[in-house]
Amino acid sequence: TVNRALKAENEQIKTDYNLEQQKTSDLTKDKEELNEKITGAAILKAYKISAIAYKSRGVDKDKETDKAARTDKIKVCFTVSENKLVSPGYKRFFVRIARPDNAILTRGPAYTFQFLGQTLQFSAMETLNYEGDAADVCTYFERPANGPELAKGRYYVNIFTEDREIGQTSFELK
Repeated sequence: TVNRALKAENEQIKTDYNLEQQKTSDLTKDKEELNEKITGAAILKAYKISAIAYKSRGVDKDKETDKAARTDKIKVCFTVSENKLVSPGYKRFFVRIARPDNAILTRGPAYTFQFLGQTLQFSAMETLNYEGDAADVCTYFERPANGPELAKGRYYVNIFTEDREIGQTSFELK
C-alpha cells in the first residue's frame, strides 16, 4: 500500500515537474520576444527633414538659393523623435549628401564613419545629448572655397546614427 502511494506521489511529482518545465520554457520564449520588441522599438527616427542650399554673402549673411552655381553651403535640419526606450547620452548623427551622379559631397578622405561593417563617407556630422525627448538638429555642409561648383540635378540626403539609417530626403538644384 505504501509502495503504491509512493508510486502515485512520484507520478504526480513528475507530472508537476514537466508542467513547470513547460511554463518556464514558455516564459523564456515570451521574454525573448518582448526583448526583441523592446530592442526594435528602441531606435531613433528622424522626421521633418529639410535640406536648403545657401549662397554666402559675408559673415552670418546667407541667402537661400536653388541655383547649383551659387550654392556655397547646404543646411540639413531634422527632428529626432521622442523615444524613452533609447538610452540617454551623446548621439552622433551623420549626414550624407549624394550628388546627382551619386558621389558623396565630403570635405575630405578623413570624413568617414562605420556603418554595418562598412566605411562610408559623410558630408556633415552633428552630436546631440539625447535625453529621450524630441530634439531639433541642424548641420551644414560647406563647399570648399576652391572646390568645384555643384552640379545641377537632384541631391539625396541620408541621415545615419548607431548603425541605422533614420531618415532621408532630397532636393533639386537648377
